[in-house]
Amino acid sequence: MFRVFIWCFLFVVILAGAPYLLSQNGQVIVYFAGNSYTLSLLTFLILFLLTLGGLEILAWLARLLYQGLFGWYLNRKQRRQAKADRLVEKGLRQALTGNYRKAQKTLAKSASKANLPFYNLSQTFDLAIRNGNPRLAKDLLVRMLEVNQGTTEDKKILDISKLKYFVATEQWQKASKFLDPILRSNASEEVYLIARKVYLHTNQFARLEDLLPQLVKHKYLSAEQAQEDLAWAYQGLIQRQLDANAQKPAALIAWFEAQNREHRSSLLFRNLVLKALLKLNAYYEAIDLACETLRRCELKEVATSEYFELLTQLPQDTLEFKLCRTLEKAMRKFDQESQLKIMAILAHLYYRQNDFTKAQTWIDQLLTTQKEQGLSYTPDNILLAQVVYRKNNASEKLLGLTNLIDTQFDLSSNTAQTPSHEQMSQEAQKLEDNKDQNKDKAE
Repeated sequence: MFRVFIWCFLFVVILAGAPYLLSQNGQVIVYFAGNSYTLSLLTFLILFLLTLGGLEILAWLARLLYQGLFGWYLNRKQRRQAKADRLVEKGLRQALTGNYRKAQKTLAKSASKANLPFYNLSQTFDLAIRNGNPRLAKDLLVRMLEVNQGTTEDKKILDISKLKYFVATEQWQKASKFLDPILRSNASEEVYLIARKVYLHTNQFARLEDLLPQLVKHKYLSAEQAQEDLAWAYQGLIQRQLDANAQKPAALIAWFEAQNREHRSSLLFRNLVLKALLKLNAYYEAIDLACETLRRCELKEVATSEYFELLTQLPQDTLEFKLCRTLEKAMRKFDQESQLKIMAILAHLYYRQNDFTKAQTWIDQLLTTQKEQGLSYTPDNILLAQVVYRKNNASEKLLGLTNLIDTQFDLSSNTAQTPSHEQMSQEAQKLEDNKDQNKDKAE
């Protein structure tokens, strides 16, 4: 089209300038082989146009013949690229439908031949990692290194791909060293989740603790899962401290007191330290920590945690009844369900301290409250009540307890399936023996 435009422009120039150049107004004289031909300007232009048209037709025929004979060879690269583009589109569609294995095979054949080979290789690499094929992922990573253009975006994708490869092949130490610069420069959801996985496998408890709030804030991780990870990190920190100090409770308490305010105010952290002290049989240190927990933490959180379950593992209170007094003061601030738990704990602690009068007071209050609320009595509470009543020679209470047992277990119609009074006495004796053993253990 451009050539045709140029020719038309030349026609116009000739049409306008030919009469003046030849000094023949409206005529053109052509000298050829000793002969002269006089033509009108219109005839000359018509012949000129026909000649150019013929030349254009000959050129078109030549191009058509050339393409027919040699075009298949010259355009083979374009055909391969078009086919590769179609395969890439097919592979992406397969990936979108969840058929990752077929998508991986399709993209692996055409990723480097289609347009944007680096990004195609990157997508194929992700599919290989997803399908658990680290060998193919390594080959694709090498090809990505070869075809990358060195741009900032290419470098980011390449760094993340290397990190994914280290994680997929469980090279955790290399992944940890490679992670820090990526986390500073490219903090995306994918990188955050990879960082969590690396910290879990390399026992980087402090870094995991710092990372979890970001994951919850951006909703990359559920609050429940983050709480489980945080508990795991705290347990790791506590165990590391115990291993470094030969399992000494005093060193654990000193380390706990040296923690920052956030740690010392965390109910989860306190409960885990309390659990560690109980495993070390450091009961007095555990009692001090338990009393301080009621003063420093929200009671609503305490009620929903494992705090009360941990208190049931204490064999006894201090001689000054420090824990019992603290629980008695805080009990009215708890809900009804938590109050029942506290009553049971107080009854057991007073019984283990041989204060049977207060133990009976709390067991009476516990049974009365359960009766008013229509709750069933637990075997442990019934057994404790029987032992306490026997210690206090409260025959009327013991008879009333027997009636409660008959009512709850319907002994009148199910006597064969219910423990006899002799069996209950044997269980009471076992409870007494366990009490003595716990006392000796605490001493």
